[in-house]
Amino acid sequence: GKTQDYTDSFQRAIDFAHLNSLNDPTLKGSTVFVPNGNYRIKQVLLKSGISLIGESINNTLIQSTVNHNVDYMFKIEAGPVFLKIENFSLFGRFETNAGCFLFDSEGSSNPPNHGGLWNSRISNINIKGFNGHGIHLLGGNGSSNYLLPNQFNIFENVRVFKNSDFSHALY
Repeated sequence: GKTQDYTDSFQRAIDFAHLNSLNDPTLKGSTVFVPNGNYRIKQVLLKSGISLIGESINNTLIQSTVNHNVDYMFKIEAGPVFLKIENFSLFGRFETNAGCFLFDSEGSSNPPNHGGLWNSRISNINIKGFNGHGIHLLGGNGSSNYLLPNQFNIFENVRVFKNSDFSHALY
């Protein structure tokens, strides 16, 4: 799968797992398992309560598509978002100023505008080849809204390789 665009497949799998967890509370915390392979994607919207698990950090590679025009490979939906992401190597191909993860839920519709990445675990991840930020914890889009924090998160065995003087590994 080195040349095929898997964006729609990834998004449909995440959306399906999320829909199942909404319709059946016993499925809350559903997992999308990604077997070893080389996958290309543009941008995927991660949903709360869904785990994205690769088979192994060394053999499950997700890279950006050629000439992609997105700001981040992964974003989160609005509201407090609870995630588990593990066992991936993520590669940005050095082509644009895109970043890897943007954790921001500005504009959340959950009263009273609570949002952010909460109680999540990101582990066994390599992030390379992005000229933008590796992991961007925006938390309220720079506003003073303290209800949109990124809090109680665990980053374990996460390696971000910085490629530009204007980007950050963790911002």
